[in-house]
Amino acid sequence: MLVPAAAVAGTSPTAQWQELAACRRVAVSSAAKPALRVAISTGDVSGDMHAARVVTALFERAEELGVRLEVVALAGERTAAAGATLIGDNTGLSSIGLLEAVPFVIPSLKLQ
Repeated sequence: MLVPAAAVAGTSPTAQWQELAACRRVAVSSAAKPALRVAISTGDVSGDMHAARVVTALFERAEELGVRLEVVALAGERTAAAGATLIGDNTGLSSIGLLEAVPFVIPSLKLQ
């Protein structure tokens, strides 16, 4: 049984996320069924925060249903701490405005 991260006293929120993600990986990866694969792509830090919550909910639901789940993401450390496998960290590539985004075109293409 998994313990909610909020129940782990005396540790930082990041450490709580990492501990919870590790528990989920073990619990879900031990199942013999084929894995359901999900890919998530975020565009900035706030997207990473939302994706982390989505990944957490996906793993909780997968555990309830007895489904093996694999999540890969183009996101940041919060999403990775929630249990996703990062295929690239794009949190430093966000901008607001058309001209402001120009310097990030080549680094974004390199991630793909």
